Amino acid sequence: MGLTCETKGDHKAALEHLVLASMAMMANGHENEVCSVDASIGDTYLSLSRFDEAIHASRKALAALKSSKGENHPAVASVYVRLADLHNKIGKIRDSKSYCENVLRIYEKPAPGIPQEEIVCGFTDISAIYESMNELDYALKLLHKALKICNDAPGALQHLVYAVNAVKYRVSVNDRYLKYRLSR
Repeated sequence: MGLTCETKGDHKAALEHLVLASMAMMANGHENEVCSVDASIGDTYLSLSRFDEAIHASRKALAALKSSKGENHPAVASVYVRLADLHNKIGKIRDSKSYCENVLRIYEKPAPGIPQEEIVCGFTDISAIYESMNELDYALKLLHKALKICNDAPGALQHLVYAVNAVKYRVSVNDRYLKYRLSR
């Protein structure tokens, strides 16, 4: 119900449902499943611009995921992405970069079984964060890594090539525009 309310834009109702779901799951011994609910609670707090609470909920989800699934699990990487984006939005660039580095550590040496699509999406997400920090060269480098994975993979990932190329084009246009402005 919480996710439905979130989708409809009713963030306060979503938060109530998610908190109740988290408490009920904990009371019934479903600690492993609470991680995803806590991550959703963090996203909902972010939607409500309650940044400190969003950070707390996301860190709680991160700690639980690390202990239940291990340091190099893709779910851990996705929470790192959320935290990197959140810290970037509130201007804590150093913290954001630290979380980005953790994501890259996971995706640059992926554990066996991580779907390549997930790795491509992770590189693209982190690239967008670096782009928003105006680190366009590094953002392009990450997009090149994502494209290499797409190009090396069988046909299943080819649909992502168009998306990554579109983002890569946007970043390169921003880069050229910035260089043009600086040269004037």
